[in-house]
Amino acid sequence: MKSRKGIAPVIIVAFIVAAAIMVAEGVIITNYLVRAENIVRAIREQEIIKGINTMEFSKRGLTQAVLYSFNQASYDISKRGGFFDPSSTTSFNCIPYWKTFSNSNIPNFESELSANMLKIFNGYGTVLDVSVPQYTQIEFDKENNMMKLNANGKLRYEKKDFFIVRDIADFAQLADLKVLKLFEIAKEVANELDSSVSSSSSYPSALDASISVSNNVGQKYYGENIEVVVRPGDNLGSSENNFAMRVLVVIKDNGEKKLVYDFEEKSLAMRNIEFRFYMLLGKEQMNAETNECEGIIY
Repeated sequence: MKSRKGIAPVIIVAFIVAAAIMVAEGVIITNYLVRAENIVRAIREQEIIKGINTMEFSKRGLTQAVLYSFNQASYDISKRGGFFDPSSTTSFNCIPYWKTFSNSNIPNFESELSANMLKIFNGYGTVLDVSVPQYTQIEFDKENNMMKLNANGKLRYEKKDFFIVRDIADFAQLADLKVLKLFEIAKEVANELDSSVSSSSSYPSALDASISVSNNVGQKYYGENIEVVVRPGDNLGSSENNFAMRVLVVIKDNGEKKLVYDFEEKSLAMRNIEFRFYMLLGKEQMNAETNECEGIIY
């Protein structure tokens, strides 16, 4: 019978080699798992950084979009006498009547401006790489030339089943709010015309009164690059003493032009902002001449 003593060392060596192999494989697997975990972590960190950068770029985009929205809404509504839709009131060639003898129809300009600015601005939120809530309120701080915008939620960037980046959507933006001053000047001219023309005894004196208002108010704001134009029309009444006339008022900012789209000319260009409205004044009462006005669709 052969001795088994010679086999034992072989078996021991085999076990040692197998154990060494298992240890080596364990080290390799562990190293692989560590490297894989590091790769996953790096990818995750890159995605998070990308999400944060996307959020920051989107916020910058919103600050530019709000300025364009403000300029576009200012241009559209001022051109239509402070009304987004002049067809909703008495108007001629899309220019509203602010005064028809004793009937006043002066718009709430800030309300019209903010409502239609939001229509434009909220449209930009749909094309960004972040989820943008609806902006619902704009406050104009005329003293500091600032606009404050409030939304009904937060900005959100999401990588499904990975991570979510959120940020405050409300923000404030510096802006040239000169259009609000144009509106105040427009009201000043309207009050002056109503007082002086309505108290005139005849059509010639009403013409002189309207020209005087144009010159006096125009001179007052000339240094601010604001132009005041009053264009009295023909006598619509039955006589010079029993007169009536339609007056076109234009308050124009001759300063910095804004990049805006004109829906009538169908073109994008640098343009001045200007207020336009009519007043029908005099002794002889009559209906104002009107026609239909095509609305603006943003």
